[in-house]
Amino acid sequence: MKNRIENLICVLLALSVAGVVAYILYGKRVDEWRQVACSTLKNAVNTEIEERAQVADSLPMYTQGYYRPLAESDFPQVIDITTEQGKRQYTLTWEKFQRNVTQDPDMRVWHSMLFLKHPLSPDTLSRDWNDSLRLAGFSGKGLLRVRTLDVESDARHCVCTGDSLEVIQADSLHQLNMGYVCETEVTGFLSYRWWQVYAVTDWVILLLLLLSGGSLSLLWRKVPAIKERYFTKTIEVEKVVEVEKTVMVADVELFRATCCRLPDGTLFDRARRVLKKGDKQEKLAAQDCMFLWLLVEAKDEGVSMERLKEAIWSSKVESNNALYVNASRLRKSLGEISTLTIENAHGRYRLVNTEEED
Repeated sequence: MKNRIENLICVLLALSVAGVVAYILYGKRVDEWRQVACSTLKNAVNTEIEERAQVADSLPMYTQGYYRPLAESDFPQVIDITTEQGKRQYTLTWEKFQRNVTQDPDMRVWHSMLFLKHPLSPDTLSRDWNDSLRLAGFSGKGLLRVRTLDVESDARHCVCTGDSLEVIQADSLHQLNMGYVCETEVTGFLSYRWWQVYAVTDWVILLLLLLSGGSLSLLWRKVPAIKERYFTKTIEVEKVVEVEKTVMVADVELFRATCCRLPDGTLFDRARRVLKKGDKQEKLAAQDCMFLWLLVEAKDEGVSMERLKEAIWSSKVESNNALYVNASRLRKSLGEISTLTIENAHGRYRLVNTEEED
């Protein structure tokens, strides 16, 4: 249960971090795509103007020479335009003037004449703009709303590319005006799903953050082991305390039945199959442990080879080679920690102290 709670906490933490990072990346990517979309829309409009200019060489260009740059205080301006249908007045605001592709009055007049003779094609402009967006890596869609004013008939027209509902739901992006009284107005919109905003690198980052939840859970489990291994210092303190304790006879007999002190002071623990003397310790094989225990019980009388074979292997064996191997191995183990050794005299094995013999 505890591990499940820890795993859940790690997953929730990873999801929280991924959510915060996704929110930050979303805002950043939206701003970047809006800047790219504004730039590509302006380039697409300028391309449309250049293409029409190539086939409109016969249009006259009126030049007034130097003109004074206009300021916000000069607006709103009331502009009189006289056509065959009569004289009309149009109000030009500072906002529309600022959004015009050019502030040169001569070029504004020329754009009015240009689009009057060669009207802007919303579908062509939309296709060129979306091609530029795809080249930039945007996976959404660009939508246009084109409003035009016919100064001769004073008729107003509005055309939207794509579904009008998409235009309503899309984010308004940028507006460009063309003409002397801004009679042509192009507004760009971006339509996209939230996942289309992210770049490939953003998805890689979010995926790694989600996968980090499992890694964090695993690391959390390893923290105690890491702390104990690298940050905890173990100090062994040997303390001898004398305690008077009443021990039951049964406990003494059990201790004697499993442990004994050999003549040279070596402790023989039969249950653990261990020889211990001071700081030294030697592990015995099961057959060697039985061999030594029989020698300890026999004391100086020794144990016959037949008795040893019967006790160790539960049956008599025809060859003594196996017994010789056990005796040699036990002799070697005793030599590593004790002064005792095994002696075979007249077919009987017994323990002898090499120091006493010297």
